[in-house]
Amino acid sequence: MILDQMPARATGAYSHSQGIKGLRDTIAAGIEARDGFPADPNDIFLTDGASPGVGDESYDAYMSERDGILKSLARRAKTLEDAFNCLEGVTCNKAEGAMYLFPRIMLPKKAIKAAEEAKKAADAYYAIRLLNATGIVVVPGSGFGQVPGTWHFRCTVLPQEEKIPAIVSRLSDFHRKFMDEYRD
Repeated sequence: MILDQMPARATGAYSHSQGIKGLRDTIAAGIEARDGFPADPNDIFLTDGASPGVGDESYDAYMSERDGILKSLARRAKTLEDAFNCLEGVTCNKAEGAMYLFPRIMLPKKAIKAAEEAKKAADAYYAIRLLNATGIVVVPGSGFGQVPGTWHFRCTVLPQEEKIPAIVSRLSDFHRKFMDEYRD
């Protein structure tokens, strides 16, 4: 580790060893050794990475921004969850503490047969068709070790909030057409 190269360092007390200047010099030398090109110690920015504390000048702005992001993620997750649960043959649980949903999809036998003919898992076949038709990327659940005979996909809730309604519309339209195409 680069910081192991810092002579006489004490955890959390770089000012007592070679000082901040020495720390930046050591980090720059480590980056240069690792990456093979020069790093300027004056371009090294050091921070403790901590959030501002109560009473800090930026605390209120930080909390407002953080809360806004978390509330937006919750709204996006709920909108997508509701949309998935309105699709034929799809069930979706709440996203609890995650930035993705993992809906289960009941695919028609004809779709599963088409996937087998294409030498794909059925959920991967669905995901590829979805991508090609809409540009929407989901990750097939078959890569996550799901129960055999069940199909899922993972979908993040990270697109910008204002884009979610258009995504839901494209997804719903695709799903309806896919199910009509392969209906048993």
